[in-house]
Amino acid sequence: MIPFSVADSHEGCEPRAAAHERAVGASEGCEGCEGCENVVEQLFFGKTRSAALSRRVFECCRLPVSNEGYDFVRLRLRSEGKTPILQVVAERNDGTPMTVADCTTLSRFLSPVLEGEGLVSSGTRLEVSSPGIERPLTRLSDFQRFAGSEVVLLLDKRKMQEQKMQEQKMQEQKMQENDREENNRQEKDREDEYRWPRSFCATLIGMEGRDVVVERAQERLSIPVEALEKARLVATFALGESSKPETRNPKPEARSAKSSDCGVR
Repeated sequence: MIPFSVADSHEGCEPRAAAHERAVGASEGCEGCEGCENVVEQLFFGKTRSAALSRRVFECCRLPVSNEGYDFVRLRLRSEGKTPILQVVAERNDGTPMTVADCTTLSRFLSPVLEGEGLVSSGTRLEVSSPGIERPLTRLSDFQRFAGSEVVLLLDKRKMQEQKMQEQKMQEQKMQENDREENNRQEKDREDEYRWPRSFCATLIGMEGRDVVVERAQERLSIPVEALEKARLVATFALGESSKPETRNPKPEARSAKSSDCGVR
């Protein structure tokens, strides 16, 4: 049995076999769906060797979890000593805040599914948490949903340089068709973009195609989503009701959202 990260009584819990049967039936036809294509691979699953297994868990469980009223925000498989840990960050799909009870409910629902499908090894610990106030941005829709918010980005400079080289090749092919002066101006703008630091805070503008658009010091930068190593919201209580604390003291709420309420992020 997969141990839960949120300890609570199992009284009134749905039978494990029934939960598994219902989840497997709901997961058919998930592959290649819009929800899967919405995921930014390296942000959602990480870049470790276990990312492929995390993706398999997502593809099998996304639809049944959605039917239960939740959406995955991030899935990561890591180890603590010899103990494998599946870290699940989730949110309610009706827009209301994720509570301790929600984390417990989702843990109880996922455990028999993971066991029944053999998705994780025996002894894997399941940890379920809310996104917290420093919410990770892991899906294309997140970058539209939180437009106007302050974000922290960590860039993959190698990916950025590769993108720059591709743009330069395309630009050379269009030199005969476009005005040379305009091309020089555009080239200078791109060079300015790549002088930005690897990690920085900026205002999220939104998405243009598969580019994340941000603004910093009155300058705009378009970043290919594949070039992002990490992306998260800056802790603030002005993002909406789901991120506001229930008390006047924000520090205990911030800690509980990350750890004691719903497990480790």
